[in-house]
Amino acid sequence: MSNPFEPGIDSPVGHDSGSRDPVPMEIGAIVGRAWEIFTDNVGLVLGAILIPVAVSIAFSAPSSGVDVYYEMNHMEPDFGLSLGTQVFSLFGALINFFLTLGMIRIFTNLAYGLPAELGMLLDQGSRFLPALGAAILMGLATFFGFILLIVPGIIISLGLYFTLYSLLDRDLGPIQAMEESWRLTYGFKGFLFVFNLVLGFAAVILMVVTCGFGYLLALPVLSLVQGVMYHSLMHIQNDSYDGDYA
Repeated sequence: MSNPFEPGIDSPVGHDSGSRDPVPMEIGAIVGRAWEIFTDNVGLVLGAILIPVAVSIAFSAPSSGVDVYYEMNHMEPDFGLSLGTQVFSLFGALINFFLTLGMIRIFTNLAYGLPAELGMLLDQGSRFLPALGAAILMGLATFFGFILLIVPGIIISLGLYFTLYSLLDRDLGPIQAMEESWRLTYGFKGFLFVFNLVLGFAAVILMVVTCGFGYLLALPVLSLVQGVMYHSLMHIQNDSYDGDYA
């Protein structure tokens, strides 16, 4: 029996491969495709989401526990212990980011209709530093955009929405991936804003109505829609798709 966590092939996917046709950039079509992908790959999608979440919780628990202990006993935090737990949490955040890259790779493959396995969570080692650099640059650009005015910050965050997808899928550097994301979102930033607003509002309503349980069902779909949109925009913006949209 093969090991599901055995690393896969660390190579870019490429937009011209895969068995799935792209969907039009419409809310219903995108959500429908994400739901289709989820129902076809329930175990894989849940594993790709829950493993990084579990790792994040495991690494943040000691820091939270120390804070609660000092607060309950009305004690001043020990500097050395607090520093140690913060370093531990930072290490956990880096591990979580590494696993998130693998999750993006899995969801990109699923959006394309390519084979995917849980081992892909571990196969993005060669892209970790470029992706980390891109994430830092994205954060700085968005931060300064929000300092100038709220609207520029929103526009920048939407323009860089697919940076990590481009970096992993196309094997690009940080700056190239940011430029590619900006190109892909040209003419679609307004749609992305409305799309995320509508989905966020729908998720909140679903969570309230179902006392939180509905969000557990919505989470996989919310996690998959970005890969679905990336797949569609790769075809739309490259004008490389000659068939009909699914």
